[in-house]
Amino acid sequence: MGNQVIEKELQTSALTLKEEATALKVVSLPTYQAAGELGKSLKDLEKKIIDYHKPIKQDIDALKKKALDREKSDLVPVQEAIQILRDSMNAWQREEERKRQEEERKARIAAEEVARKERERLEAQALKALEKGKEEKAEELLERAEDVYVAPVTVAPTVAKTVATAAGNITQAKEINVTVTDMLAFVTELVKSNPGAISSILDVKVSGLKAFVKSNGLERYAGLNIVKTTGVRF
Repeated sequence: MGNQVIEKELQTSALTLKEEATALKVVSLPTYQAAGELGKSLKDLEKKIIDYHKPIKQDIDALKKKALDREKSDLVPVQEAIQILRDSMNAWQREEERKRQEEERKARIAAEEVARKERERLEAQALKALEKGKEEKAEELLERAEDVYVAPVTVAPTVAKTVATAAGNITQAKEINVTVTDMLAFVTELVKSNPGAISSILDVKVSGLKAFVKSNGLERYAGLNIVKTTGVRF
């Protein structure tokens, strides 16, 4: 029997059983039993459909895996080259930033030294004014000494945040890598310091949560809404 014929029969059976399920109303024990028998037939058909498509899906999965493996292999030298360039560019940029910070530090020290000398000059003049009995002049000079201002010193970076090239822009971005070394300590601190962030950070798996509730026989638990129901299984 050809695949098209088998698939057509499966589709026809599915539609027929759906019509029967739609028409069947459970109003008594006999109809409840009939619904169960129909459900069993549907489960059997479900398995047949899954089994029919399984080889096709396996072939597709095999092709996809082959394509992904080939893609991964082809990308290795490209990604390695990208990382080499990034490492080289980042190393140069970090060295330039170190030089900039050092230049800025020296300029700041120089500016502070100029301000210190200016204050000392004004204080010396104030002292001479006092020695001459010119108290108002001395007070004015001391106030000027106190008001000596050291302007912030900044040195422009060698590399701008965005650098234009013929091939497109090169953009700097701060990156961060985070790993959890102690889940209990992390969750404890998160609950204490920022409970509102829990739902966006932690991914609670429903299957694991159900297993936890069931295995511990829980009826109530802080933060959980546990609703137990009864449902049929075919």
